[in-house]
Amino acid sequence: MNEHSKKDTILESGIDIVNQLGPRFFTVEYLAQKLGMSKKTIYKFFPTKDNIIHSIFDYMMKTVGKKFSNVVNSTDNALVKFYKIKKELQSIDSRLSIEKIAEVKDRYPDLWKKLEQFRLERKNDFHKIIQEGQDQGLFSKDRDAEKLSGIIILFINQTLQPEILMKYNLTFYDMFDVFFDLTIKGLLSTKGRQELEKMENI
Repeated sequence: MNEHSKKDTILESGIDIVNQLGPRFFTVEYLAQKLGMSKKTIYKFFPTKDNIIHSIFDYMMKTVGKKFSNVVNSTDNALVKFYKIKKELQSIDSRLSIEKIAEVKDRYPDLWKKLEQFRLERKNDFHKIIQEGQDQGLFSKDRDAEKLSGIIILFINQTLQPEILMKYNLTFYDMFDVFFDLTIKGLLSTKGRQELEKMENI
């Protein structure tokens, strides 16, 4: 295993352990035990626990960002792209629980700000998809794509607060499921509704 692959393996395992134990009880010793790797090897890449925690979430953001780009730049129509984005975001629910995200917000405020900034930076992705959907005749042109993408991102950023989701007993999956369905169906033109019916019948 080369150095890059070894580093990614550490981070992938780190995600699972953060989800299992939370940032508070995450230890390099436990990570090393799970990987069958020495702590010295891990510290060669990540000198402190905090560095590992930050690197884990940087890795997740990079991975999600790459998946977003792949979807946005694909040849799929805008409606398919929206649903693929929804699926990618819902997959976060299977990797990190709301309770553990709440710990990140509480114990690592600087990291939380980076996560929020990352979400805000997805605005251009949504703008491109909405604009494409309007050009393809799938989305209504009654609304400005720039404003719509801004509203979507602001809503996601304000709603993806762990304390709010826990208060109403919601998961990331629930939130994205309802929000995207309402948003997409509200954007559809007659042609778009027909296309959605075809997709749902497959």
